[in-house]
Amino acid sequence: MELSIREKEMLFMFGCMNRELTYKRLGLACATITDPLFKAAVCSLRNKIYEMPCDICYRHLYCRTKSELSEVAGKGMAA
Repeated sequence: MELSIREKEMLFMFGCMNRELTYKRLGLACATITDPLFKAAVCSLRNKIYEMPCDICYRHLYCRTKSELSEVAGKGMAA
């Protein structure tokens, strides 16, 4: 599954190893975010997480995204 950079940022901010908790957090974030681009990213990510077949797939996605963004942040390339 491919995620956009905004979706990756939202997963990095609101995500954890538990798929169900991440899904709930994204729902709460969607209700409070006012920027339409980030709101669309949160809703899209929430739908993608809902459609994932299992928790193991989600954990792989979460760990891969977290390590990818951690590397970018460590090199000073993150905003």
